[in-house]
Amino acid sequence: MPGAPRWWRREADEAISAARDVKGRAAVTLLELDTVQRDVEHQVEEYADFAPADGPRLTSTWSPLRDEAFAATGAYLEVEQRFDLEADLSTEQARAAGQEFERVGRAMGEVARRVTAFGEQAEPRFSQVRAAVAQHTTLVRQLEPVLAAARQAVADARAAGLLTVDPDVELAAAETAASRAREGDAVHGLRAAADAARVATAHAEAARELAAGLPARREEVARRQSSTRTRLQITADRVATLPSTLSELRKRYSAAASADLSEVPDAVTRSLRRAEEHLARAAQLGREDTQRWGDAEVSLRAARAACTAAEDGAARALQRLSALDAVAKDPQPLLSATRRTVRDAQRFLLDSAPTLDARLAGVLDRLAERLDAAKESLARRDPTARVDHWSYLHELTDVADRAGDVVTEVRERRRPG
Repeated sequence: MPGAPRWWRREADEAISAARDVKGRAAVTLLELDTVQRDVEHQVEEYADFAPADGPRLTSTWSPLRDEAFAATGAYLEVEQRFDLEADLSTEQARAAGQEFERVGRAMGEVARRVTAFGEQAEPRFSQVRAAVAQHTTLVRQLEPVLAAARQAVADARAAGLLTVDPDVELAAAETAASRAREGDAVHGLRAAADAARVATAHAEAARELAAGLPARREEVARRQSSTRTRLQITADRVATLPSTLSELRKRYSAAASADLSEVPDAVTRSLRRAEEHLARAAQLGREDTQRWGDAEVSLRAARAACTAAEDGAARALQRLSALDAVAKDPQPLLSATRRTVRDAQRFLLDSAPTLDARLAGVLDRLAERLDAAKESLARRDPTARVDHWSYLHELTDVADRAGDVVTEVRERRRPG
């Protein structure tokens, strides 16, 4: 009757059922081996690409074990192909099938345990890759808002009528590096991708800062243009007295008093001309259709430097006249001040070392003698002769300078090292 127990095949059916149970356990072991083998294989490949120096050694160690896993899996599939447990196998065939499935199951379990142990041993290496992947992901995630802020800052600057030449260069570099960063993975240049993310972030931040700073830079250049123009006018007014100053020097003092200043008027004129040229160039560079703020700032600095040169030339002549007028009025204050300078140098030399430096002491003694000689030259002069105040001023100035040189030399000697 249909469905009735097959008492005449009871022993064979029991053997087939037992073989199916063994096959089922072997199939579970097959799945476990396949899963762990695929996982370790993937991590080994990732590490080999991540660490080119050490990766080949790990791969060579893994390869034999991987081959064993493939062989164990192949053995199971070969047994499965040989024994059809859905057919009416004889008792002997069923028992043989169970034994074969038991054998390949044990083999696969042993290989699975060894693969698992290999993965655990290599875990420190695998964790390096995971950490790098996490870092790369974080860098790319952090990059996106920075890049978006840079794009917005550039767009805002353009909307304000500003030329974004420098920000555009930085933004283009950021976009290029960001593309490389997004394409990176553990197999295809993870470290390079992380570096690209950092580079992209740096360029994006630079683009945002440059774009955001353009309005202030435009205002600053305009302000400096105005202040430099005012400075140039003030300088021109100051140096306008140079011809009369030189005339007074020639009229009231010896020719030597102004001989070294003969080229000052031409030098001042050239400096003023350069200042005007630099100022005009700065105005041209700051126009709406140019907006070369960096170059404009350079020109403005050059204009201010030219103004300073012109002022220094005029001040040199004016200071010369003032110093000579002071000496002509009363030569004693300058003589007293210079004598104090020499005496201070002598005291400094005495206090600087247990043993007096005879050479430097002699230098200072001779400087004191020159002061005495300068004083006597004024006292012995012919009342009818014109006083050479320039020689007197020049002599005392030279004495003060040489006394200062002695002090500098002593300080250099005392400096450690």
